[in-house]
Amino acid sequence: MKLRLSGGTVGNQEGIGEYEFLQTITAARYGGGTVYIVNNSGNEDLRWESTAQYNAGIDAGLWNNRLTATVDVYYKKTSDLLLRIPPKLGESNSQLVNAGNVTNRGIELSLNATLLDSRKWRWAVAANAARNLNRITALYEDVAEMTVSGVEILKVGEATGQFYGLRFEGVVQQGEDVSTLPTSPSYNTLQPGDPKYYDKNGDNHIDSRDRVTLGSRQPEYIFGLSNTLNYGRFDLYVSLQGAQGNKVYNQLRRFLEIPTDSYNMATALLDAWTPDNPSRTVPKITQSRFSSELDSRYIEDASYLRLKTLTAGYRLTVAPKIDLRLFATVQNLFTLTRYRGYDPEIAGGTDLGTYPMARTVLLGASFSF
Repeated sequence: MKLRLSGGTVGNQEGIGEYEFLQTITAARYGGGTVYIVNNSGNEDLRWESTAQYNAGIDAGLWNNRLTATVDVYYKKTSDLLLRIPPKLGESNSQLVNAGNVTNRGIELSLNATLLDSRKWRWAVAANAARNLNRITALYEDVAEMTVSGVEILKVGEATGQFYGLRFEGVVQQGEDVSTLPTSPSYNTLQPGDPKYYDKNGDNHIDSRDRVTLGSRQPEYIFGLSNTLNYGRFDLYVSLQGAQGNKVYNQLRRFLEIPTDSYNMATALLDAWTPDNPSRTVPKITQSRFSSELDSRYIEDASYLRLKTLTAGYRLTVAPKIDLRLFATVQNLFTLTRYRGYDPEIAGGTDLGTYPMARTVLLGASFSF
């Protein structure tokens, strides 16, 4: 058994481009005269991020290392976080600032076990899992929250990567009392087939002030499992990986479910509300949308389990002390998920038709001496 303790602080300047601390301007023509446009607002107080991390871990081996285990717990705090903030009053450009602190704390586990080990059989298993809790502890100038790109929110006390929008609550049905339902900028009084949204502030009107957090792209858990099985001259390797609890913004689905003649539409619109098809999930097809805000229909659970690698091999003796191994490998054989996009594993959490991981088949041979 071995105990590990570590701690340290590192800096990060990668988020700072060249001359970000300077205000830069460009000359342009406007109204027959020369004007100057601010390209970068500048920030003379700009400095590196710094991250302090502390880790404690245990490595253990039992029964001549037929079972080994590693447990790590950690705490990491990033200070002076680099972030672009919206333009200030009288300015037109965002500004790169050191905008607060973020903490990460979590646990990582890994197990390796040899379950069988005889003349003909050998079975080894490796498993790992990790959980990370991410929290924003401060933002710039004591701001409690700020939106990012219109669809995400940074909020003190919550995780980064939180999606921000309206909460969809179904479709208005015939006979429903529409006088009790909130309006929107596009609709004065709701009609059967219109979408319903949660009225957060209770003013009987739906707008950007009714947005709520809709989940984070940060997974609650990530995990993996691999098995290596040998029987005589045969060998088999199976590797699975997955994540639980993360959300993805299916932006492509949102675009394809907007009725338009600019491009193809999603088949989901075939189930749109009509008097003869009182759908509770797909509103009626209209020329104007109830709201331009993102809503919870397009923030999807992207938890998944993927068979990452499957390899089967057979070993032949072709000469004294020379073996030939023939093998076949399939990568990304299948993925189990409720996510409706091409692939649930989306970097950045926003899916605008990201190309999925290819299923790959490899055939090969190797010699050993």
